[in-house]
Amino acid sequence: MKHPVFLKSCMTSLAIILAVAETSSIAQAQQQESEFILEEIIVTARRRSESLQDIPGTVTALTKTTLERAGVQRAADFIALTPGVTMVDAAEVGDAQVNIRGINGARDAENSFAYIIDGVLYTNPAAFNREYTNLQQIEIFKGPQGAIYGRNAAAGAIIVTTVKPSNKVEVSGTTSVAEDSTYLIKGALSGPLVEDKVFARISGDWRQSDGFYRNSFQGNAPIVDAYEGYNINGRLIIEPNENLSIDMKIRYGEVDASSITFNSTFNLP
Repeated sequence: MKHPVFLKSCMTSLAIILAVAETSSIAQAQQQESEFILEEIIVTARRRSESLQDIPGTVTALTKTTLERAGVQRAADFIALTPGVTMVDAAEVGDAQVNIRGINGARDAENSFAYIIDGVLYTNPAAFNREYTNLQQIEIFKGPQGAIYGRNAAAGAIIVTTVKPSNKVEVSGTTSVAEDSTYLIKGALSGPLVEDKVFARISGDWRQSDGFYRNSFQGNAPIVDAYEGYNINGRLIIEPNENLSIDMKIRYGEVDASSITFNSTFNLP
């Protein structure tokens, strides 16, 4: 007569174990689901803040985290992360030709895409081929955007947003060393001048390289792509009240470099 009682006790213990295991698996599944929640990406490609999913077009948005992980420093770096977009910048310093879905601009002419940095339109292609610091987000809009950005947006638009100064004091810097005497130094200082009213940010970079290529037509000729350049960026934001914001920027840079393409194949007198 003891066997039915023993069997009943075993079945009860088994039921408790299964219930605990099921509860544990449900809790683990909920935890894993919460860990894979995607962060919403807000873009301003249409001159207003909206979710990337609500844009009726093809937009590639590169967030600050993505840019830092990819080590983006120049235009060629983030162009390489964007499908359907290519760039040729080997002609001469300051000359960059961007191709968006097969549409590109002529050499030494205005861009075929709208290039906007912090709301300001740049039409000079030399402004595109430069060092980038303080990047917050980059949005690449593929397809004609003339209705929003005007005549220079036949191929699309590239919108660059940089980090705004705030009440938080921030100091950052990076250095890198590579072969052929290639060095890079970048730094930034940001913070409030008047709390909640006036904010400033200053940043700069310096790059130097002995170059990599020689003109083989001239035998043991000097390297033809040596590079040295620097940039200084300043930004001042004044917000006297919640209805008025004044955003001022200044930039100065110099580049001393050679052209890879336009080199003589013979010794000039």
